[in-house]
Amino acid sequence: MKIILHLLTKQNMNNFKKSSLFYLLISLINTPLVGDNFQLNFADGLYKRGDYTQAVVEYKRYIMNPINKDKDLRIVYLQLLRSYYLSSMYSEGINFIQSEININYLPDDVITMLKYYSGLFYLKSDFPESAKIILKDNIVHPKSIILTITSNIYLADWDENVELLNKLKNQNNSNLLLVTNELEDLLNNTKKMKPKNPITSGILSLLIPGSGYANIGKYQTAITSFLINFSLIGSAYELQKNELYFTGGTVMLIASGWYIGSIWGSVSETYKYNKNRHNYLVDKFMEDQEIFFGIEY
Repeated sequence: MKIILHLLTKQNMNNFKKSSLFYLLISLINTPLVGDNFQLNFADGLYKRGDYTQAVVEYKRYIMNPINKDKDLRIVYLQLLRSYYLSSMYSEGINFIQSEININYLPDDVITMLKYYSGLFYLKSDFPESAKIILKDNIVHPKSIILTITSNIYLADWDENVELLNKLKNQNNSNLLLVTNELEDLLNNTKKMKPKNPITSGILSLLIPGSGYANIGKYQTAITSFLINFSLIGSAYELQKNELYFTGGTVMLIASGWYIGSIWGSVSETYKYNKNRHNYLVDKFMEDQEIFFGIEY
């Protein structure tokens, strides 16, 4: 195999190094010719290269290989879950985890790890309710507690967070305590946020079409809504005045629909405004702690 690499020209070497074949050959040179060891080494090479999607395939293949069924696969499972995370293959990761928990008899610490990553994948997929459900049986795991509190913040559910935070503060891990302090700050900041009242936005749009949008800072939408409502109502009035009753009635019907839609739209947008403003802080926390959540375990 070394002869093959030696025969490659310098001109082709750079292109060859970018291919999966290069990593395959390097793995073959540096490992014994034992199928399962080679397979794992190849998967590790893909992971180091940053080809996480293909690494998922190879780690799964290693785990499903009957030769490896009696081996300690904790590290392999962890590398597979990291690969799912880094490739943003959250739904695929959830499906894999569910099948592994349901089918295979795994050690308790591996099941704990799988449930943690399942909760993380649900949270990254914007399903905090599902994350809470999968994590509720995993609550003894410190990072699962952090994910549970984060899910609660997304859902604006404040009841159990103080008790969960106290559990985290009893940990001796300095990095964990640092993240816990940031999480507590996030919790306090989101609880203090004063949301806009959707009913107020609806009443404003009822009185002056479009003004409910201005209540949440959407001034362009407010002006557009006002002008369209004003134009439709004015047109309907002019048509009625000129005895074009059918056409005027049709335009008035359209104007009424637009007017009601403007009221409902301002209410709906206010709910979205509150949620986005609230979720922005949580999203930023998740992004800042991306390595802590997805890589460190």
